Amino acid sequence: MFGLLCVVSGRIPDGLIGVRKTTLLHETCPSYNTTTLITGRYYSTLSRSLGHFSQQISARMNRNQLKNLEYWLNKPNRKPLIVRGARQVGKSTLVQLFANQQGRSLADVNLERYPELSPTFATKNLARLIDVLEVLPGVSDIDSSILFLDEIQAIPDAIPMLRYIYEDMPQLPVIAAGSLLEFVLSKHDFSMPVGRVEYLHMGPMTFTEFLEAIEETKLCSFICNYTLSDSIEPIIHQRLLALL
Repeated sequence: MFGLLCVVSGRIPDGLIGVRKTTLLHETCPSYNTTTLITGRYYSTLSRSLGHFSQQISARMNRNQLKNLEYWLNKPNRKPLIVRGARQVGKSTLVQLFANQQGRSLADVNLERYPELSPTFATKNLARLIDVLEVLPGVSDIDSSILFLDEIQAIPDAIPMLRYIYEDMPQLPVIAAGSLLEFVLSKHDFSMPVGRVEYLHMGPMTFTEFLEAIEETKLCSFICNYTLSDSIEPIIHQRLLALL
């Protein structure tokens, strides 16, 4: 099923990449009691089934980086955090899961959707920026929320603005992320907020994280405690291969 999710959609759910994708997959779906052939096109019934399965996984997903975020949130002298990583490894999903886990509201601002905010960030006027952000749909009372600037590379002036948030509103938890952030950072022509931001690297969802999400805790524990000198029972090996 893990491989099937990756074939049907790279975003079911975010983070499920890094597993080899194929154009043709023969996979037995437990919900169908039949063998389903996937040839690159969507089948509505299968998509609905996988969508429901994806929601279940997302609800139980426990990414390793959640512990890093909790440490970051609670430490003194916290700095704005930039989450770095490739596309679709689950950066946005991680932040949403973290806010839910902490019981905090999330002021989620996807800067790709609001390119007209560029002049506001360029002013470096933090009070004005907060006022403007709070009129966006789904964003209110930023002071009591976690501010999430997603796809921050869409407005490069938002990156140096992190410095002013750190200096003028250090109590505000701010997380930034972006799929193409590395390109902006390598070719930037603005002043980087050196020493005023922190970084967290995000990789694809690991197989043990996936096993936890589907409640295969015994198999997950087996992998985590496995050493090269240990033997593997054939039935365990077969179960792991079936889920990979």
